[in-house]
Amino acid sequence: MQIRLATIVITLGLLLACGIAAPPLSSATSEASLTVPVLTSTTPATPVTGSKMTRGVFIVTAPNVAIQPVTYTNPAVDGIVIRTFWKNVQPAPGQFDWSFIDSQVQAAAAAGKKVILVVLPGAFTPDWALQGVQSAPFVVDYGFDKGTTVTLPMPWDATYLERWFAFVHVLGQRYDPNPAVVNVPATGPTSISEEMSLPNDPAALAAWKQLGYTLKKYENAWQQALAAYVQAFPTTQISLTFYPVCRYRTLRPKPPRAATLQVSPLRIMDSTWRSRRMD
Repeated sequence: MQIRLATIVITLGLLLACGIAAPPLSSATSEASLTVPVLTSTTPATPVTGSKMTRGVFIVTAPNVAIQPVTYTNPAVDGIVIRTFWKNVQPAPGQFDWSFIDSQVQAAAAAGKKVILVVLPGAFTPDWALQGVQSAPFVVDYGFDKGTTVTLPMPWDATYLERWFAFVHVLGQRYDPNPAVVNVPATGPTSISEEMSLPNDPAALAAWKQLGYTLKKYENAWQQALAAYVQAFPTTQISLTFYPVCRYRTLRPKPPRAATLQVSPLRIMDSTWRSRRMD
């Protein structure tokens, strides 16, 4: 059985001018407003210290796959990454199934391991949360769903974001107090992972233009997502997974116009993944 051993290289501090792989389009359309405030340079910082710091070797499995028991007795492993889907955790409004996350957090905590917790919306949004939401089909071009067609809510759709942020609030209430949960990657305006990526093949770019994509909408959605996570997890580190990764941008063609995201230092980190397969 193969598992993925991932080392997360954490860079604390201000995250400025890092390219986001969003479709490089623009058009003049009105911006939807949400109740979640946008992060600004004047937002007070709330640094996290002690047991909530994130560093070391974390074991990753496919989404909804439990960590093998042998992992917890390995002294070289510092923690685990729990990945699951929004549709699995909240299959209906007001109904939550925490069994998978709880079992993995409890096992890690009992073994003295830390937890990075990832819940993915986007293509894994429950059907009820897509009702009344602007969405469209896209072909996945990477990852475990490569080649399949998925339905993506528009990252800027106000109804979608409102429902997702409500879930993030409940998620934070449940897991922010747990000292084993040290890091929660921000998601929301995403597609099939926690990475800041959207489908960007020629057909997808044409579709985004027709659907009303603008750079301002996309950046605004991420600002609101960051604010929602910071509010929901006041004692837990929040991470951003840039795509393509800044230092490896030369591996992919540079977009004609890359988005930039301005954020406050707060508890936000740039998570760069280095991984290798272990037999």
